[in-house]
Order: sequence, then C-alpha cells, then structure tokens
Amino acid sequence: MYQGITAGYYGFGDDEDPTMLAAEAEAEAEVRKAAIAEWEESEGLKAAARANVNHVDDDAPSFVAHVPLPDVKEIEQAVLLKKKKDLMARYASASLQKDEEEAKVSRRTHCRLQNSLPREPSMLATRSLGLCSKPPPETALRA
Repeated sequence: MYQGITAGYYGFGDDEDPTMLAAEAEAEAEVRKAAIAEWEESEGLKAAARANVNHVDDDAPSFVAHVPLPDVKEIEQAVLLKKKKDLMARYASASLQKDEEEAKVSRRTHCRLQNSLPREPSMLATRSLGLCSKPPPETALRA
C-alpha cells in the first residue's frame, strides 16, 4: 500500500514547476501591492496627524499650578532658616537658645505694637507686611 507513495505525493519536487512559479509570482505581486498601499495610507494618516498638531509656544507656560508655589526667594529664606536652626541646635547651649527665643517673642510683640499705631500713608505697606520700622528697646530684648 505504501509502495506507490513517492516524494511527489508530499509536494516535493514542485518547487520548480513552471506553472506553479508563474502563479506564485502573480500572487506575490498582488500581496506586495496591497502591503505597499496599506503602508502609504498609514504614512499619509501619520503625516496628516503631524500637520494638525498644535505647536506649543516656547513663551507659553506649559505648567499651571493650582496651589500657590513659593518663589526662589522664599525657598532660599526657608533653607537659610533651617540651616540656622540646625547650627543653633548643634553649637548653642540651651540657655542661649532660650534667650534667643525670648528675644524673638519680644521682637514680635514690639512689632505688633508698632504696627497698631497710626502712621503716615507711606508706611502702610510696611504695616501690612508685619514689619517694624523701629527696633525694639534694649529692655525688651533682655528678659
């Protein structure tokens, strides 16, 4: 029964059949044309998409903060205060730190009193910032 089965039965030897080669060449040409047309269509869509993209101006802000952000000056001030606290904690004695804290409280109290007094209009900005134009008396610093 298996004596009649040859390599041709399994399709070997058909590789160089002229009719098969012609049919394969036609099919390959059609598939290649379809693939090229699909690729050109996709490239056309990509080019159209690139043309429709709104270009972002370099001057326009690309980030919008919805909360107030500190500026560079405020950040530098916060870093400086942190460094001062670290140095005071490391090198200053407890009594010196206590004296300095009392002086700060005294200074704030003096500034509040100064800001509550009526002043000329040019000093309104200083008052609104909570700054004191006059230094506190020496007795207020020494507690």
